[in-house]
Amino acid sequence: GGDGDDGAVGDKVRGYVKAKKAGSCQDKNAAGAAIPGCAAFATSTSAGKVKSPQECGAKCAANALCKSFEFVTPTTAGFPGDCYLKYATCNETKNAACFQTTEMYLRYATYTSDGTPPLAVGGAKLPKLSPSRTSPPAAQQAFKCTVVKPDCGLMHDNMSIFYGEVKDKYDAKYAELAAEKQRCLTTESSINQEIALWNALLQERNAELGEATAQQAEATQNQVEKEREQRALKKGFADVDLKCKTLVAETMMNLCGLRKVRGELGKFSRGSMSPEKIYDCVVTDWSPQQCSKSCVSGVQVLTRSVSQKPTLGIKCPPLQMSKKCNEFP
Repeated sequence: GGDGDDGAVGDKVRGYVKAKKAGSCQDKNAAGAAIPGCAAFATSTSAGKVKSPQECGAKCAANALCKSFEFVTPTTAGFPGDCYLKYATCNETKNAACFQTTEMYLRYATYTSDGTPPLAVGGAKLPKLSPSRTSPPAAQQAFKCTVVKPDCGLMHDNMSIFYGEVKDKYDAKYAELAAEKQRCLTTESSINQEIALWNALLQERNAELGEATAQQAEATQNQVEKEREQRALKKGFADVDLKCKTLVAETMMNLCGLRKVRGELGKFSRGSMSPEKIYDCVVTDWSPQQCSKSCVSGVQVLTRSVSQKPTLGIKCPPLQMSKKCNEFP
């Protein structure tokens, strides 16, 4: 209020008076109908969030057109409230038709030149202050229009200056736009080149993928055929192995029978053919040598030695033989 203190206490604001009751200067009544002559009272601007009425008053004081202000108290303690600047004088008494009561709103107005506040303040007498503004109220300015003789030379000079400023700004923006356009074209060209490069690389990789897929299919088919051949070879080997084992068993049985017959016949011999003087040749197992080639159709030599020389018995079999080796790559 106008108590002369340097700061503010509570909801008092230096240089402003508070309305007796919360209200708003409106251009429409509660029913929504327009109130004649009150349109200027609704003119206001939001000054954002502030922590106190004093901070809102400082924003109004910094604005040469601000006549009064409104601080909306926050619903939650500790949070900032809304500040609105008003540009027309609003009086509870003289403008009662434009003043509508609401809640939670704190209204403040500047002092008038005769000490009477624009908003009633409960009968408190306020000191006279020199008017801070010489311009007429915004409500009056809105309906005032003065026609004077134009100064064409001055207007021409002002328009020339204005045109020069606009032209300079236009040229600067046009040059900036041209540089930006050239930069965009360069960037676009670079990106298109990269896209073409990656597309070519993609086609090359797709071709390689196709070849690899065909090779994989061929390898799979070869694998199936080789597995079939392997099964056939294993079956053939099993058959031959069985025949060989059967033949060896039969040969050993025959040999055993022959040796028994030979022994019985030797008992009737009176000379050197007695059984205890007959010895068959005995040889060691085959010892394979290294293949002559590391791959594709080599020859491997197998050797064995005599462990018992024959005497009147079975002669020694061959001590060396060869066979094919590394027939597959």
